Amino acid sequence: ALVVGSLLFSNCKIDERSRIEQAVVLPDVHIGKGCIVRRAIIDENCEIPDGMQIGVDLVRDRERFLVTEKGVVLVTADMLRAA
Repeated sequence: ALVVGSLLFSNCKIDERSRIEQAVVLPDVHIGKGCIVRRAIIDENCEIPDGMQIGVDLVRDRERFLVTEKGVVLVTADMLRAA
């Protein structure tokens, strides 16, 4: 995994081949294999499935998550379950 310009809180697990850029990852988050997370805030207790891309396609992100005017994606566990 590669983490660049990001803040990871306690008990975060990031699996192989994942890339985290300019993100805040709150406690107890698991990011699966081969994920991309850019300019995002991942709420605590989230389980990001293998291969998920967040912050790459903001049009698609708006369909399932909250995207701010400045393009930061907010992801909660409830949003992931509904996606």
